[in-house]
Amino acid sequence: MQLPSMSKILVRGISSSSLAAEAPALASKASGSAGGQSLASMLGFGSTRIDTPLSEPLPWVPSPLRGTAPKAPPKLETGHLASGMPAIAVDTPSPVSTVAIAFEAGSSSETEHTRGASKVLAAMAFKATTNRTTFRLTRELEKIGATPASVSSRDHLTLGITALKMHAPEAFEMLLDSALNAKLSYHEFAEAVNLVQQQLRESARQPSSLIMDALHRAAYEGPLGLPMQLDPADLAHLDFGALREYYANVVKASRTVMASAGVGMQDMNKLANPLLPPSASAALVPSSTAGNTYVGGSLNVIAPSPLTHVAVAVEAKGGLSDPKAEAAAAVVRMLLDASRAVLPRTHRESDIFVSASAFSQMYSKTGLVGISAASTPGQSAQLVDAVMQRVEAVAKGVPEAQLKQAKQMAISSYKEGLASSAGMVGTMAPHLLLTGRFEPSDFAAKVDALSPSDVSSFIADGLKRTPSVVSYGSMASAPRLGGVVSKRLA
Repeated sequence: MQLPSMSKILVRGISSSSLAAEAPALASKASGSAGGQSLASMLGFGSTRIDTPLSEPLPWVPSPLRGTAPKAPPKLETGHLASGMPAIAVDTPSPVSTVAIAFEAGSSSETEHTRGASKVLAAMAFKATTNRTTFRLTRELEKIGATPASVSSRDHLTLGITALKMHAPEAFEMLLDSALNAKLSYHEFAEAVNLVQQQLRESARQPSSLIMDALHRAAYEGPLGLPMQLDPADLAHLDFGALREYYANVVKASRTVMASAGVGMQDMNKLANPLLPPSASAALVPSSTAGNTYVGGSLNVIAPSPLTHVAVAVEAKGGLSDPKAEAAAAVVRMLLDASRAVLPRTHRESDIFVSASAFSQMYSKTGLVGISAASTPGQSAQLVDAVMQRVEAVAKGVPEAQLKQAKQMAISSYKEGLASSAGMVGTMAPHLLLTGRFEPSDFAAKVDALSPSDVSSFIADGLKRTPSVVSYGSMASAPRLGGVVSKRLA
């Protein structure tokens, strides 16, 4: 049999007349397709059109399954696990869940021999355990698409895992194994120390970290006044044996809280109890704050910087344990926030401030709320005056309209922090650990109940207890902070 030449095949394959002749046949074969859409029209041949209006679904396209809203809002539950460990859980309708365990640790629980231990432990999170190698743990986390995280602060150390709800059993098992059965190998300890030293060097380039650290040192006598921003060389003196002792001390049921968002309390008990060692029941009591005393004062930090920074803070007396103080601190932060101009601003301030931001740092029985601003070194004196004026403006009185706007922003910011499962757990666990309770509805109610006099007296009382003032950068033209503050508050 004689085969056609290759040139004839190619010509036939691309001939428009041949395709045009075959298009009607293709269209007739596909005429039974749903909605009358022919194969020819899908391939770009013929003039078959879709007559379905844009406001109606295409009949041949399956409709996606519609989600149903929960009949009742998620219920927040607190209790204890079988080991006596306090727990908090909320079963959200989200397909993603986050489980976490928080320890009463951090820089405020360190000593001279364990300085920096909490940061090193956070860097060693989700490494080798007595049951798994680091390689196996990493592969198992990747297999279920989980995201591990660890955070070290002044008053707590938190480890968490975010994964789909269907993988909650694996997430609980790996979290508790990593947190309670850490092997703490020496070579991983050395790697973690090097990593933390690198992080500290990078953080030292950020004035905001150094200013906040100096502000705590000026404000408190006691554990909260201990530095978090260490000299990287100081970590070289951290002993491996001291780290293991520190770890054994903080991993106790009475100093630990477990939290979950997306997994209810009943399911948490089923999943966590078989993995926890039995121990004596631990009372759900607030964190101890012995030794922390707010004293206030000023501190100058001379450093090479193109800008001069000044931060002013007052004490939020009562801290997280006082819902009204927590609400007032959140509202005052919004009133002081220069990026959201709630209070009327003067042109003079905009000429002085290169940047300005408000902050709020809340702890069990105390806290700090204030503002940090920066300007050129030649305007250091004016910068101190402008920052103090910003704080004094709130103490003198807040118009009702501005207060209403600040309340709305404070509540919105709080809700934003609870919008994701990770954010919800990151708020619930430390709050329960430090205060023994967590009631988000109380926060909104306390914010709404604040009056202009409540906000003004909150700042005025803080100024009477001596504010904390810190300057950072070139001090060539900066006045003595103590003298400026005393003169303005006289």
